[in-house]
Amino acid sequence: MPTLLKVEGLTKRFGERVAVAGCSLTIAEGEIVVIIGPSGCGKTTFLRCINRLEAPTAGSVVLRDEPIGGQMRDGRWRPFTESELASQRRRIGFVFQRFNLFNHLSALDNVAIGPHRVLGRPLAEARQIAHTIATSALVKTAWAGADPNWGRILAAVGRSGVRINPEKINIYLGEQLICCNGAAVPFDRDQAHQYMRQPAYEIRITLGLAKSSLDCLTCDLTQEYVHINADYST
Repeated sequence: MPTLLKVEGLTKRFGERVAVAGCSLTIAEGEIVVIIGPSGCGKTTFLRCINRLEAPTAGSVVLRDEPIGGQMRDGRWRPFTESELASQRRRIGFVFQRFNLFNHLSALDNVAIGPHRVLGRPLAEARQIAHTIATSALVKTAWAGADPNWGRILAAVGRSGVRINPEKINIYLGEQLICCNGAAVPFDRDQAHQYMRQPAYEIRITLGLAKSSLDCLTCDLTQEYVHINADYST
């Protein structure tokens, strides 16, 4: 997997106090990493240094091969201006450690509101696509049969009513790419079939529309499920 974020030797001092001491971290695309530790050990400071809400005393941060906060020119480090930093921060989500959440929004919407407002892509579009896929009888019956039928997923995306470019759509079954740029791609169908026989699994769809994302939980549609719901009335 390509590297998403690389932090090397990050140090932050506040006067004589060292809040973060030479921390390094590498995160791959799609990887989920949790930083844990006791209160006051520097977790929040470390995260704030990644997008330059705090300026590190030493060390480097690289996001998708782009240095954050500045770059080397003519053998010298040149810090970015505030406008350049603001442009970089647009691509780094950050939920502040406060209780200032919106009461009328869910936990998911509170996290998603930053990319939604900053990147200017309506969150409703992502929900609309996810809902169309998650409620498609054709898609759900294919899932019930452990059939890696990416064509039904692609058709549901097109039926969602959201304006998209089919040539930018990729579909992943777990880590396996089963549709690339809206077209067929060779993949291990036996492996895909076995993967879909699990009680729960992940299907990921990239649309090439924005950097924001949305998770949606759904289920398959089996013959037994149909019979159960047909055998009683309310």
